Amino acid sequence: VGGKVADRGATKLQNKAQTVVDNHFNSGGTIEGVMDAWKNAGINPASLEAAATRTGKKIKIPNKASRAEQAVEESITRDSAVSRLYSPTLDRWLGSMSTRLGNISETILGGMRRFEFDTHVRTSQVSKFAEPFLREMKGLQAGVKKNIAKHLYNGDFKAAKNLMTDAMSKEFDNVIVPLLNNIGTELQKAGHTFAKVDNYFPRPVTDYDGLRLSLGKEQQGYIREQLEAYARRKKTEVSNLSNQERAEVIDLALRGYRQTTDGAKLRFAKERKIDKVTEDQLQYYASPEEALSMYLRNSIHDIEKRKFFGRYQADTDVEGKFSTSNSIGALVDKAMKDGDIAPERELELKELLSARFVGGEQTPGAVSSTIKDLGYMGTIANPVSSVTQLADAGIASALKGFRNTISSMFGTKDLRIIDLGLDEVITKELSVGDPRLAARALDKLMGAAGFKFMDKLGKETLINAAFKKAQQMVKSPKGEAAFRKKIGKLYGDDTEALIADLKAGDITDTVKFYAFNELSDVQPVSMLEMPEAYANMKSGRLLYMLKSFTLKQIDLVRKQVIQEWNKGNKLEAVKNAAVLAGYITTANVATGVVKDLMMGREVNPEDIPDKAFWALIGNFGMNEYMWNKYLKQGKIVEGTIAYVSPATPIIDAVLTLGTELPKDDPKIASTLNAVPLFGKLVYNWLGGGAEKYNERQEKKRREKLLGRD
Repeated sequence: VGGKVADRGATKLQNKAQTVVDNHFNSGGTIEGVMDAWKNAGINPASLEAAATRTGKKIKIPNKASRAEQAVEESITRDSAVSRLYSPTLDRWLGSMSTRLGNISETILGGMRRFEFDTHVRTSQVSKFAEPFLREMKGLQAGVKKNIAKHLYNGDFKAAKNLMTDAMSKEFDNVIVPLLNNIGTELQKAGHTFAKVDNYFPRPVTDYDGLRLSLGKEQQGYIREQLEAYARRKKTEVSNLSNQERAEVIDLALRGYRQTTDGAKLRFAKERKIDKVTEDQLQYYASPEEALSMYLRNSIHDIEKRKFFGRYQADTDVEGKFSTSNSIGALVDKAMKDGDIAPERELELKELLSARFVGGEQTPGAVSSTIKDLGYMGTIANPVSSVTQLADAGIASALKGFRNTISSMFGTKDLRIIDLGLDEVITKELSVGDPRLAARALDKLMGAAGFKFMDKLGKETLINAAFKKAQQMVKSPKGEAAFRKKIGKLYGDDTEALIADLKAGDITDTVKFYAFNELSDVQPVSMLEMPEAYANMKSGRLLYMLKSFTLKQIDLVRKQVIQEWNKGNKLEAVKNAAVLAGYITTANVATGVVKDLMMGREVNPEDIPDKAFWALIGNFGMNEYMWNKYLKQGKIVEGTIAYVSPATPIIDAVLTLGTELPKDDPKIASTLNAVPLFGKLVYNWLGGGAEKYNERQEKKRREKLLGRD
């Protein structure tokens, strides 16, 4: 085993050294500079020589830059996760993308966080403008809504308004129409090459197959022709097109616009093949309120993405849309020319940006999304789990001080999550705000259970405590110096404005962005805070159910303790570790006691030491159930599978009922646990759950006493 480990370490070192050499020559380096390149990458030549002796392989020195470039491309082909050469193997699966980006370039991390912040804030703002109209639309009778939808989708605004109430009609004229026009103009300014459609109202297709079958053969052929033309210009297959791309192409085709095949950009010469959406075809489209919400979110996201990449309008793909791949390359090249990143980190940076802007843009399928929603309904959509959110005060106290945290929790709040565009965001992992039926049900259950309220309280407590602490720091020259060191290059040219605003106590856009950063360091509120693998695995995101907060806590310890220790700040690292452990343990034990009382369980002071241990360890992914059932018995593989598998209590309960109900004496009491909202409370108070728990605890105490004797 030792030999295999040594072989693997030697190979890993050589791979790292080879990549450094390839990047060195590709960026214009010379043979004389190779040793310095290795030194800068932390590679000891003596260790490299020993690795070569062990593996029998040598580092290849390219004789020209083109060969080096080819070697880099080959390394990407061999291993898509080149970043693993420079960071732990688990980074790709467990490490926050933001932390890894910050380790490469604080400036680029600042830009990425700004993109996430601006996207959330602007989406929230336009959604608030449209909210009164959306609320009115949602409350209409089904028949009236259906007729309005048909007229809106066919561009007959006059007929649609005749069916609206006076208030709704005025809202449509004064808010919705100007909003759609402004968004369209902004999309054009950002580089989109489309002509505006008269009386445009978005109408995304949600059932492509159903719509296609509802059309005649000629019309079906036309739709297929447009999809194939689009796919050819993208140099791919129709089956590889995303749902959003299909929706856009089909929508344009149905409106009478076609894709060109002559090498020019999308042609908007009207060739009406399918003039109107019929009443029967409405079932294949999103409802008007869903269509408008989706359009606003997608448009703002696209605009802000272009802004982040500097609106490289030359880097557009064939249908006039933004080319993410080209823009990532341009951004990285600029960062390298400015000396903002080391050459050997270029590939890792490209991979992370690609994960966020390519893989992260994918939408999970309906099946996996529904499984996830059902999983959350059966696990955390209840008052007991809502109380768990109060433990966030422990993290806030550890990072921002107990006094700041308590005053922020119970006092007047200068900052609200709506200021950060996060009023509908619990975590990036959850589907709150999604128009799907299961997602809407989950949203309502989370609200009814008090989970959303507790989550909002925890977030607002942290950002206000962060604001207070920052204000305290910049009051003195010494504190200001410490604050500048803390924020580093994250704010770039806005650093002076941020400090001035903090001193004045003004809640400006810069201060709100600071609050967003502080919250992002602790909670996974955007895709950037998730691991690279999460972004790239569209359906595999199920594996991260109920784990995103845990991973963020591990990431927090990594930054506050491990990285500080590695920087030489050992006293600070030890202090951070002690404070985090103390507050996390105390907060989790306290919320655990409250939950036990809610469920009718006995609370014994003698159990506190054990509960404290699991309260701390549980925050980082391990729990007593997993230990006793699997790890304690040496069932490592089974335990790992159980931990990684997505939680599906509702599905499990349905299967249990199916097998138990036919029996003479069915054992179904435990299935109450999976019932959303009050199922957990009912099971513990009326289904024998509390009694079973108390018996297990009593048995555990007796075993301890016998062990001591």
